[in-house]
Amino acid sequence: MSLLSRYHELLAVFSRRRYAILAATVPLLVAVALLFGSYGASEALWSVAAVATIIAGSAPIVRFALRTFLAPVKATLHLIERRELQPALLDLVVARLRWFPLYVAALLAAICDIAAIGSPIVGNLISGEPTARNL
Repeated sequence: MSLLSRYHELLAVFSRRRYAILAATVPLLVAVALLFGSYGASEALWSVAAVATIIAGSAPIVRFALRTFLAPVKATLHLIERRELQPALLDLVVARLRWFPLYVAALLAAICDIAAIGSPIVGNLISGEPTARNL
C-alpha cells in the first residue's frame, strides 16, 4: 500500500467522523440556542431551522478549510512516491500534522459558536421579533 493511498484512506475515515460530529452537535446547539431565551413557537422553529442550516452550510466550508490545511501534506506524499522529495517540505508537513488536532478543534468550535449565536438572531429576524430579544 502506498503512502498516498493510505493518506486517502485515513482522510475518508476522518471525513465520515467529521460528518458524524457535525450531526451529533445539532441537538446540543439547538439546546444552547433555545436555553437562554423566551421563545414563541415561531421563533423556536426558525431558530432550530437556522441551526440546521448553519451546520449543513458549514460542511463544505470545513471541507475546503481542511483540504487547504492538508494540501502541503498531500503534495509531499506525491513527491515521496515519485522519489523527488525535498527535505525542506518535511518540516512543513511535520508542523502541519502537529497542529492538525488543534486546527480541527478550533474549526469545529468556531462553527458551534456561530450556530449558537447566529441561530437566535436569524430566528428572531425571520419571525419578525426584535433581533436581540433572545440573546
